Amino acid sequence: MELTGATEPTPEPIAIIGIGCRLGGAVRTPAEFWSFLLTGGSAVRQVPAQRWAPYLDRDPRNAAVLAETTRWGTFLEDLDCFDAEFFGVSPREAELMDPQQRLALEVSWEALEHAGIGPRSLAGSDTAVLMGVNSDDYGKLLMEDLAGIEAWTGIGTSLCGVANRVSHLLDLRGPSVALDAACAASLVAVHQACQLLRDGETSLALAGGVSALIGPGLTRVLDVAGATAPDGRCKTFDASADGYGRGEGAGVVVLKRLAEARRDGDRVLAVIRGGAVAQDGRTVGIMSPNGEAQADLFRLACRVSGVAPRSVGYVEAHGTGTPTGDPVEVAALASVYGAGRGGERCPIGSVKPSTGHLEGGAGVVGLIKAALALHHRVLPPTAGVRTLTPQVDWEASGLRVPTEAEEWLPGDGPRRAAVCSYGYGGTIAHVLLEEGPGCDTASGVETASPAAAFIPLSARSESRLTAQAARLAQHLRDASFSVDRGAATMWTRRSPEPVRGAVVTDGLAAGGRGSAVVATLDALAAQVRDPRVVTGSVVEGAQDGAVWVFSGHGSHWAGMGRELLATEPAFAAVIDEVDGVFRAELGFSARESLTSEQLGGTDQVQALTFAVQVGLAAVLRERGVTPAAVIGHSVGEVAACVEAGVFDLSHGAAVACFRARGFRSVAGDGAMALVRLSFDEAQRRLAGRSDVVAAISASPESTVVSGTVDAVDEVVAAWSAAGVMVRRVNTDVAFHSPAMDALTGELARLVGRLPAPGPAKVPLYTTALADSRSSAPRGADYWATNLRGRVRFAEAVQASAEDGHRLFLEVSAHPVVSHSIAETLVHHGYQEHAVVPVLRRDQPERRAIGAAVAALYCHGAPVEHDFTKTAAWAADLPGTVWQHRRFWRTPTAPPGTTALHDVAAHTLLGGCIEVSGPVPTRVWQTRLDMGNRPYPGDHPVQGTEIVPAAVLLNTFLTAAGGGETGTAAGGGETGIAAGGGETGTAAANGAGQGCGLTDVRLRTPVPPGRTRDIQVILQDGTLRLSSRLVGERVDNSADGWLTHSSAVVAPAEAESACTPVSVIDIETFVVDAERLPSTQVVETLASVGVAAMGFGWQVLDLYRRDGQLLAWVSAEPDGSAPATWAGLVDAVTSTACTVFDGPPRLRMPARIERVHVAGTPPAVAVLHVQHLGGTTVDVAIADEAGAVHAVLAGMTFEELENSASGGPGQVLHEIDWEPVELSGKDRPAEVVLVGGRWDDVAAIRSDLAAAGVRHSVCAEPGEIGGELTEGSAVLVVPDAEGTAQAAAELVLATLKRLHANGSAARLWVLTKGVLEGRSLGHAPLWGLARVAAAEHPQLWGGVLDVAAGCGRDPLPLSVMAALPGHGVVAVRDGIASIARLRHARTGSRAPMTCTAGGTYLITGGTGALGLLMAQRLADLGARRLVLLSRSGMPPRTSWAALADSEVVDTVTALEDRGVSVHVAAIDIGAAEAGGRLREMLAGLPAVRGVVHAAGVEAGVLLSDTTDEQLRTAMRPKVDGSLVLHELFPPGQLDWMVLYSSCGYLAGFPGQGAYACANAFLDALARHRQGLGDRTVSVAWTAWRGRGMGSTSEYVAAQLEGLGMGAIDSDEAFRALDTAMRGDEPNVVVLPVLPAAASVPILAGVAPVGQSEDASAGPVDRGDADVDEWVAQQVVEAVATELGLPEDDVDPRVPLVETGVDSIMTVSLRRALEKRTGLALPPTLLWEHPTAAAVTARIIELLAPQDDSPVGRREVEVS
Repeated sequence: MELTGATEPTPEPIAIIGIGCRLGGAVRTPAEFWSFLLTGGSAVRQVPAQRWAPYLDRDPRNAAVLAETTRWGTFLEDLDCFDAEFFGVSPREAELMDPQQRLALEVSWEALEHAGIGPRSLAGSDTAVLMGVNSDDYGKLLMEDLAGIEAWTGIGTSLCGVANRVSHLLDLRGPSVALDAACAASLVAVHQACQLLRDGETSLALAGGVSALIGPGLTRVLDVAGATAPDGRCKTFDASADGYGRGEGAGVVVLKRLAEARRDGDRVLAVIRGGAVAQDGRTVGIMSPNGEAQADLFRLACRVSGVAPRSVGYVEAHGTGTPTGDPVEVAALASVYGAGRGGERCPIGSVKPSTGHLEGGAGVVGLIKAALALHHRVLPPTAGVRTLTPQVDWEASGLRVPTEAEEWLPGDGPRRAAVCSYGYGGTIAHVLLEEGPGCDTASGVETASPAAAFIPLSARSESRLTAQAARLAQHLRDASFSVDRGAATMWTRRSPEPVRGAVVTDGLAAGGRGSAVVATLDALAAQVRDPRVVTGSVVEGAQDGAVWVFSGHGSHWAGMGRELLATEPAFAAVIDEVDGVFRAELGFSARESLTSEQLGGTDQVQALTFAVQVGLAAVLRERGVTPAAVIGHSVGEVAACVEAGVFDLSHGAAVACFRARGFRSVAGDGAMALVRLSFDEAQRRLAGRSDVVAAISASPESTVVSGTVDAVDEVVAAWSAAGVMVRRVNTDVAFHSPAMDALTGELARLVGRLPAPGPAKVPLYTTALADSRSSAPRGADYWATNLRGRVRFAEAVQASAEDGHRLFLEVSAHPVVSHSIAETLVHHGYQEHAVVPVLRRDQPERRAIGAAVAALYCHGAPVEHDFTKTAAWAADLPGTVWQHRRFWRTPTAPPGTTALHDVAAHTLLGGCIEVSGPVPTRVWQTRLDMGNRPYPGDHPVQGTEIVPAAVLLNTFLTAAGGGETGTAAGGGETGIAAGGGETGTAAANGAGQGCGLTDVRLRTPVPPGRTRDIQVILQDGTLRLSSRLVGERVDNSADGWLTHSSAVVAPAEAESACTPVSVIDIETFVVDAERLPSTQVVETLASVGVAAMGFGWQVLDLYRRDGQLLAWVSAEPDGSAPATWAGLVDAVTSTACTVFDGPPRLRMPARIERVHVAGTPPAVAVLHVQHLGGTTVDVAIADEAGAVHAVLAGMTFEELENSASGGPGQVLHEIDWEPVELSGKDRPAEVVLVGGRWDDVAAIRSDLAAAGVRHSVCAEPGEIGGELTEGSAVLVVPDAEGTAQAAAELVLATLKRLHANGSAARLWVLTKGVLEGRSLGHAPLWGLARVAAAEHPQLWGGVLDVAAGCGRDPLPLSVMAALPGHGVVAVRDGIASIARLRHARTGSRAPMTCTAGGTYLITGGTGALGLLMAQRLADLGARRLVLLSRSGMPPRTSWAALADSEVVDTVTALEDRGVSVHVAAIDIGAAEAGGRLREMLAGLPAVRGVVHAAGVEAGVLLSDTTDEQLRTAMRPKVDGSLVLHELFPPGQLDWMVLYSSCGYLAGFPGQGAYACANAFLDALARHRQGLGDRTVSVAWTAWRGRGMGSTSEYVAAQLEGLGMGAIDSDEAFRALDTAMRGDEPNVVVLPVLPAAASVPILAGVAPVGQSEDASAGPVDRGDADVDEWVAQQVVEAVATELGLPEDDVDPRVPLVETGVDSIMTVSLRRALEKRTGLALPPTLLWEHPTAAAVTARIIELLAPQDDSPVGRREVEVS
């Protein structure tokens, strides 16, 4: 029977307003899906290897089954990835969540954004979530791993969680149901969601389905049932149909009642008219279809929906491609939708040939396809149809299959489609769709909004924000768009997040708005400065708005307000309103003055300041912002009262004029200055003065003084000379000083005539009264106080902060108090805050206002806009950009079962576990003993078997390349195996590509003699190999794990250029080279205790010349090609350790800078070893033609058996002040005083006269005569309040004068309080003194440092007579002390750390040491770095061409690690550095740590040093550190590190200017620490190959001569870590050699040579218990070596983990030999890695002896 119309009431139509989808073929959006359909796309591939790997590991028998299981299907590329952080899910819970839950969550979010609904706006609503799902592969995998079950495993793997998780995390409170109706599930979910909407149970619904193919079980079932296609493809309707191909993905639609969707301006993609669900009933088998039941369902759905079957213009069939199911379905469709069509056949199709069969998610994917077809009015093709199946009589069916895209032509009524979906359990579902009403993007009418001054963006982090900006820019660039619609979308249809950005559109010309928006988005994405880019994070308390701060005098500039007068009616109206008052009271026009840019004198400027402020306030209110509270500063209080509603605009204008009028009588007589002192301190210094007073409390650290011109000039000069930061204020009136006394009476009289003021309507903080919250009337008395009294600005800001405000807006023509606001907030501990200026001098004003309003939005303030929900919007703008990380739990068999390492692969990679977390981690575990050593031979070193270093390198390289074979028996297919492989990065890639490692550390060998568990960890690009003895009791927190080796995986892009030479010139090398016996290498190693090689390589030929070796090596004994690179790498490490001159020594590789292998290892290789100096070599491995295939660069060996007399001792030292004996009677014969303030000189002359010492005074060095005799002294007295530069220049000039005169006198310099860091101006003289003592030993006397302060002890004249040449002598309480180094003590402070939310600043940041420090801070957790240098770095566009740029490489590597790096060309020592740096940091989170590494070395003798050279050397360190000291006052940072140099301590000649600069840093650290700050100045020695002086032969010679060693970066950072735990502000990092014993300051830490104590016998244990005695000896030796208290030595912790390196093991072993009398082998700590194990072994060796004193015996230790 033909259905011609509705026979019963039709159901309410439901609108599809949004779509989300994630499908194979990288389909992530509806637009991508539509394009994929139109092109007939398909994405069939093999199942990802990781999916089925657990089933192989679980039971080897599964391999045969899996080999017969269909591996083809349509899979998602990133099913294992999820943005857990975005949804606030912990990494641990994310790993336990079924990927189907994660997919449903992200795709639901995307669907809501596609619908124009901010997902977070639905929190607490009745929104329903219904999801179809029927796969629980992941749940089975996890629930069967009983040992791995956790509390979250249950809900994480349950099917209900697919829907419930969405509802939970989005706080949706409507129905939440997961449905399992097999392959019909998701269409049933859609149908039930429509019913819920029609019944009123919900107002919005998310309906869809999801499918993930993780395990092989169901595929195996379907294979056995004959349902799957062997090639994984659905061939729907085709003659070749042979089963279906499984697919995975997700689809979600957002549903709403049609009437409400139209009311709310939603885009309607399609309308669901109705549908029905039924069951097949009893068939020949539960999985067999029932065509009759299907036809009945179609008719039912049409009847209840009121839809005639002939009106349906397209049917999306279930169409899986099975030979049985398709013909049955087509027959049923033909009987309903094909009947009565005449010549017009009904098109049918299926999505499954494109997406695969998503089973639980299949129905909604078909629905989405049909909805998009209706929306676009196009019929997409069914992919892959070549020949229609002959099992259907197509001609008689009334149906057809489009194989190309067709326009969907209109019919008699609206376009309609039907969608089918069937489950293999018999559930069948059918839904009818209709095209949406109208085709506009949205149903609203586009509106223009002048208040929309910017387009808002937001995200949950800075990196997400930039990614979103990049995606949006690309989208807009590729299509025409409306700026207004884009703004409407971002304002009304996105959820605001805490990290925000804005594109300022205010002031853009209409014609160029679109291109300007794209360009600005590009700038935001690239994180480059652009005046139309604003960013920020929401701050606490901003939800109520900002505190509007109206600043005082000083913000004016010619041209202010001019643009606003012409473009902003609100601003012009205010100016015109006050103009009448200005003309009447002051006789000028505000409009004319602003327009002509003639601002006039102070009186007019004050009035105009008020006018501009109230005008700006009007514009801000028009832009949609209002104040949460108001503060006024001086004249700014008038505007503040207007905005707070205390009085109206004309009243305020009158007060401003009355106030300004009086200034005419005092203009030109006053001055003001900002000083870097607290108000109380400034007031104390000015006590008793009335000509200049402390006037304004600007911040807790800054004060404005005010007074007469002369008085202020005097204060500025005096305080500047004393080192106080002073800046003049641009005014000629002494506001808030006694100069105002004559004006207050008239002001009060005039104001008193005005109407009485009212109460404030918004919170108003006063700066004129002691109580910042006072509500005292703003009448005549108040304004008199405002004019004359102190401005309590800092107090007002503090009060507002205490009341919860953290967001401030400075309403002025230019910011003048913003810095004071920020300084006040930081001082009181309010680190998270924001201060926003409105205008800036000479910047476009409309744009600036737009930026200010945008900044308020970015920091969380509400901004009213004129967009409504019905405004037209851009529905296809991209939404959230996910930041995926891998979360995947893979149960793995434990070590000792089937997941051991493959011996033939020559690695220690066992079973692999994926660990999810903030940083995804991969862990391989195995068990090692003598029976499964992964190398073919033996490798005993001094009797102890150890795993060759080549195996450790091969392990790391294989892990870096994927390491997949670590869990399989076969091995050899990945990593660095010869054949290459699909998952590795090895030989198959060809020369020039391969695996790479950097920074390889071989800390301690792995001895397999005792069974141990091995784990290899790959985390954040870093590899670590550790072991733990099996069966040993573990009771320490480290669980007994000992780290043996580590490495960093080299970035792939760095590998293409990592080979220094591509070809070895073999023929040239052998000419004139010495030919050595081919047995040389093996015999040399045997002579030092390496009895056998772990691999079977053989040296065929060997040549030596010029510190190089060239060896021909057969990789295998039989001459065959090796299976891996391990054997040849073993040949390399063995051969390379014999290249050094001198007698053979036992050396082992300790560090390798870079390892790279590529290509297939040759059967015969040519090894080229190049000695670089010290014990470092480069090695290349080539084939016989000389082509290089592998490189080990910068391989450094350490000696296990060496002389104790040459090794460096501890590297971290402190300054100790040792008292020296003085004779109180010694006096200089004569003293000449040079320089000095009159009062200082007078006091010294008094002391000299009292002691009977002849003396004279010279104002400057040029006055010194040449008649001074031996025994006399010249004493330079630098001005205590002068600058550091002036003091150094005075001393230098005096030194030159005496040197030129050939004077016999000694030169002394008097400093005050430098020891305590109180006198920074004198500090550089300490550095100059030590160098002068070395360069002029006969002339130099020393620096005499006395205490600073009010009281004064007599000048210690005996020092000048008795202690010449000591450099610096400090005298306190009559006791003279000199500096000596001592070993640093262990501190108890927390370690140096970085927080992800902070910013970390490095000056000298692009230098070698700065870049190393940047990497170190990233290791410590920093995620935002600011690097400063004079040159900055090249633009990003040129980076690709700068392959050799260390800066580019380092910054790129940091960014790859997720670190945000900002590089700026700011000379930190320049005059403008502070302002530029402050401006740069304004948009970043608070700086938490600073490293000051900037410096300029000056290698000139003092006698040749010019003042300019001195200034050049001091500027970056002295001026630069003062800039940092001002920007980051003590207590503001977590820590500050200053890079000093230890050269000046030992008196490096030629380093005088540099020494001045470094001595200043040391004193500044003492100064800041005295104020409670954590500042440490580190006096570094030279860094090997890095930093200033590292390549200087002169510096190297000086270091060697003085017994000062160099360090590498590892040693440096270990020392820094230790230093930061201590309390000392000055530390010295310096390996001290025996030669340092002759250098006085170093003598105390110089090591004593072996020869000096060789005669000393073992320690006599007396009657002590042997066990206790040995334990004590071991602990004492370890404590001495590490510089720790004995109580800090934990005998259970591996010594390597406590900092004992390979060099320390030598000295530690020798110390134990000396104490016990035993001869201990170098391998002692390999087998006995803890102090407890060493103790036990020594007790064992001593056990056969009696209790007599221990005698020395030769004992073999094994």
